[in-house]
Amino acid sequence: MEEVIILLSTYNGERYLPEQLDSLLNQSYKNWKCIIRDDGSSDNTLKIIESYIVKYPNYFSLVNDGENLGACESFIKLFSVSEGSYFMFCDQDDVWKTNKIKKTILKMKELESKFSSDIPLLVHSDLEIVNDSLQTIAPSMFHYQKLNSSSKKLNQLLVQNNITGCTMMINSAFKNYIRNSNVNEIIMHDWWFGLIAAAFGQIGFVSDSLILYRQHGANVVGAKKIDLVGSIKGFKMFVKKENKFVSISHTFKQANCFYNLYETVLGGKQRNILTSYINFSTFNFVEKLRIMNKYRFKKNYWVKNFVFQYLMLTMKS
Repeated sequence: MEEVIILLSTYNGERYLPEQLDSLLNQSYKNWKCIIRDDGSSDNTLKIIESYIVKYPNYFSLVNDGENLGACESFIKLFSVSEGSYFMFCDQDDVWKTNKIKKTILKMKELESKFSSDIPLLVHSDLEIVNDSLQTIAPSMFHYQKLNSSSKKLNQLLVQNNITGCTMMINSAFKNYIRNSNVNEIIMHDWWFGLIAAAFGQIGFVSDSLILYRQHGANVVGAKKIDLVGSIKGFKMFVKKENKFVSISHTFKQANCFYNLYETVLGGKQRNILTSYINFSTFNFVEKLRIMNKYRFKKNYWVKNFVFQYLMLTMKS
């Protein structure tokens, strides 16, 4: 039974943190350690962490430099300073189901057998969406948000991320690809690791919901239901916004950051995909249609894809 390193970034999480830490202790897979980095909490989060370290010193440890980095940079920093073979990412306000580590590492072993442990391997799973008191909102986030678990190629992940960090396990081969970068251009750590796996390794998916994904007012990233009526109403409001291109421009910046970091180790097809996406807004309408069709830049679910393609085709450099 190989050791799994669980990386947990906390920030003012006193309300839900004990439930999450208890859910780690209740895992059926027992060979794990949780390394916690606090991101400058001003509530009782640190006291809670310290009490668990005192009680369970073999399971919990704290990396505390006092800086407030934000979730993305905090998780990337945690990964950079941690050593191990397998790493999982943990949010402070969720609850892990008891078989989460076990089922995730089984899928990781499948990937290793099929491919190699020398390349970046990423495993993620579905989630059960719950409310503040852990009552079920939706048993499957992939169904709720109309996500496609088979979307794991570079051209697909440049456009839309379907990997949720708190379900994610990665192997140590990612260490070879974590380089100094402008974290401000990385949208979120899970998206970034997904791009690395898509470009240089493999991605596996566990269809079971292995986590209670809590929705509350303080969520950094939440799960919103996607349906036809809501999407059409949202589109009508969206096209009137002056900043409607901002979200896509962020994906361009992230793609450009990725290209600049890994240009020398990317294959020719990957470079073409990235440069076509990065420079998409500079092309004329006909060229945009050609490139969009050639590289299959599209989102899951037809309404979301309609909005995406409308923005891509009307966006100007």
